[in-house]
Amino acid sequence: MKLQEILDKYLPIYETGVKPGTLAIRKCQITNHILPYFGGRDLDNDEITLDECEQFVDKLKMSLSDTASYEIYNFFAQVMRYAKRKLGIPWANHVVERTRTRLKGAKSDVQFFTEREAGELIKEMKENPSPKTLAIIISLTTGMRIGEVCALRFKDIDWDYKLANVKGTLERVYMLGKEEKESYLASGDIIEVFCKSGKQGSTTLALMTPKTAKSERACPLIPAVYKVLKGMRVMVNDDYFIASMGEQPCEPRVLRTHYDKLLERRGLPKLNFHALRHTCATRMLNKGVDIATVAAVLGHASPATTLEIYVHSNNEEKKKALNKVFGAIKF
Repeated sequence: MKLQEILDKYLPIYETGVKPGTLAIRKCQITNHILPYFGGRDLDNDEITLDECEQFVDKLKMSLSDTASYEIYNFFAQVMRYAKRKLGIPWANHVVERTRTRLKGAKSDVQFFTEREAGELIKEMKENPSPKTLAIIISLTTGMRIGEVCALRFKDIDWDYKLANVKGTLERVYMLGKEEKESYLASGDIIEVFCKSGKQGSTTLALMTPKTAKSERACPLIPAVYKVLKGMRVMVNDDYFIASMGEQPCEPRVLRTHYDKLLERRGLPKLNFHALRHTCATRMLNKGVDIATVAAVLGHASPATTLEIYVHSNNEEKKKALNKVFGAIKF
């Protein structure tokens, strides 16, 4: 049995439990990485070895981050577990699990901006204000993900309580044909589509429901951001998107390009956009904000998730606490 045959059986099961954006990413990973490496094998008679699995991981890491490599391999492991459990390929789970276990510790460290570097981002907003730069500052000061801030409209602002209500996320969905698009719209996973092409193999820019139930949240706005938004409000329709100041949203890749150019212009380290979210969380924790509040601001499913990601900040707090109690001891 070829890998494509296994995927044809597994994907209809997998897609029932994930959002359209996740499914689109998996299809892209299958097409670009998994099938080119393992697609030609007859898996009934040709066992994939541990060495081959590790070589596949090394190949992924040549062009992708450790985290992205782990994500692709983790999905491959899911497929192989299914192949053993349901299709009777006895070796499948054993080999991939050994490599997956080795990979678990390979995720990249959390990257964030220092206080000085974050200050440079604020200076950019003061000196060269624009809707896209404002979106970057909103992410920095609320921890919003790039898709969430791109999806933010003026009507999502609670002007009385100075809150930004996260109600969706903007994503470019890969290989979404007309029938799939109609199905997802009917299911409620996709709220709105901005690219009307129904051609199979194309991509669709879609406003989707939040990543998790906790991702739908109200984020307090700092006074400076609220003041700018209030000034912009008089010039726009409430349906306009904040990052574009228009009826059509600013696509995440466009905002990411603007962000990359801003970092270069200000001489800042080339951290990815998600570092803004990490910076927000890290600074809150370092200022003594409790973990439950940080989790609520970020929209994490539980404080345990926050602790797992930001253990570096928690370690600093633990050091301070122990030094406060036992720091006076001398030998």
